[in-house]
Amino acid sequence: MFDGYSPGLWKDNAIIANRVPRDQVITRDLISRGGFGEIYRGTYNREAVAIKMLFPEMRGDLKKVNAFLAEAKLMAGLAHPHIARFVGVSWGSLSDLCVLTELMVGGDLRALLKEFDANGHPQGLNQEKIRIAYHIAQALTYLHSLSPMVIHRDLKSKNVLLTENLDAKLTDFGVSREWQENTMTAGVGTMLWMAPEVMMAERYDEKADIFSFGVLLSELDVQLLPYSHASMQKRSGSSRIPAAGCGDD
Repeated sequence: MFDGYSPGLWKDNAIIANRVPRDQVITRDLISRGGFGEIYRGTYNREAVAIKMLFPEMRGDLKKVNAFLAEAKLMAGLAHPHIARFVGVSWGSLSDLCVLTELMVGGDLRALLKEFDANGHPQGLNQEKIRIAYHIAQALTYLHSLSPMVIHRDLKSKNVLLTENLDAKLTDFGVSREWQENTMTAGVGTMLWMAPEVMMAERYDEKADIFSFGVLLSELDVQLLPYSHASMQKRSGSSRIPAAGCGDD
């Protein structure tokens, strides 16, 4: 498929070992769109899977293809009950390169919290929410205990997926990296969850994930996006600082 391109991750041993036949991957309906691609519901080997693909206009970009495969390689080396399970990587041509993970039928945490807020679900950290937080804390502890440790760098409610029973699993390792001192890229992640040191292009480590986890805890508590109260007050012309410092949807 990549004839004529300079060497890339498609020749990496981990990618080759986890490649599955493309004609056995059945793509069904679209689940969601992100910044770089789309996720479809599908099946492989009689298992329901999530199929992640780059946007069509990005599939001919070698840099983006390699970044996509780098995420697959990283996920292939992870094994934890609260990290979405990697199933494989597959391609027949540039147009159908995809990464397969287990399908999480409960959707993402942001959608759940939005539903809670719309339906008048009580705010506060009840047992259900604490359990979700505990699952994500376990996933982060695992990532940070690896050698070299892995920093997720984009922890947010949208990247927490849920099972039917609301077991939580961390996903989307597109900007995750093995930590290397003095070489971590600044400004990576999503602004509302981003640690100050990342935002300000300072040196950072796994504590950046812990900051993002704290923001996620505030989401679980009030069920709203971070800093939304501040945004609402800015629109209304109010200068009062909210006591809780948390956001609105």
